[in-house]
Amino acid sequence: MIWFIFSYVMTKQKLLIYLLSLIVVSLLSLYFLALGDSLNDHYLYLDEYQFNYEHMMIEMLSFVLPVFFVMISMHHEQKAFEPLYAYFGRMKIMFYKILSYVLFFIWTGFIIWILIDTIPYIFTSYYQRTPDFLNTYLMTYLSQFIILGLVFLTIGQKHQSMALIYVMLSVIYHMFLQDNFSVIYYYICPFFQINMLQYTYHITYQILYIVLLFGIAYVKMLKKEII
Repeated sequence: MIWFIFSYVMTKQKLLIYLLSLIVVSLLSLYFLALGDSLNDHYLYLDEYQFNYEHMMIEMLSFVLPVFFVMISMHHEQKAFEPLYAYFGRMKIMFYKILSYVLFFIWTGFIIWILIDTIPYIFTSYYQRTPDFLNTYLMTYLSQFIILGLVFLTIGQKHQSMALIYVMLSVIYHMFLQDNFSVIYYYICPFFQINMLQYTYHITYQILYIVLLFGIAYVKMLKKEII
């Protein structure tokens, strides 16, 4: 059922966007490795190279991932789903539609992590796998599920292009928080904030926030269809 539903929305154009996004991430990962520098520099400044790579990758993902999530999900509402309601029920179709997107993006998150973690491990002598980088990546990637939930909640079939506003707002919000750290901002909208890594509950709060957002979006979808 999950693959059947997602096949309605994963068009050839979106598949192309998906593949291009992975290629862009891979190429930028190679670019940020500073492979042109000498091995002596790599050995002498291990921590600096490690920090620069991790920082640049997170900054890059903060700009690329919102575009990727919005481009894939902005057409989530289609008339093609309507005939399925009579056979499977509205609640079931809506639930599996949301679940299919979530599983797809979780799977993509694993692929992206493998790329940005394996590429430097193979091509450099300074990169070390650290839990802090994984933690930072998780916070960054989970932030995109908030955008996904907002798209489900507010973007309908007639205003699909309006979803691009969330890309712009995400970028502005990220740039604003770089110099204006506040736990209150994180409570209101738990997007990536590097300073939140000092707290142990930040990932848990993000997940609970996302689940609540998806729940509200699911209820709204049901009521909209009933109307």
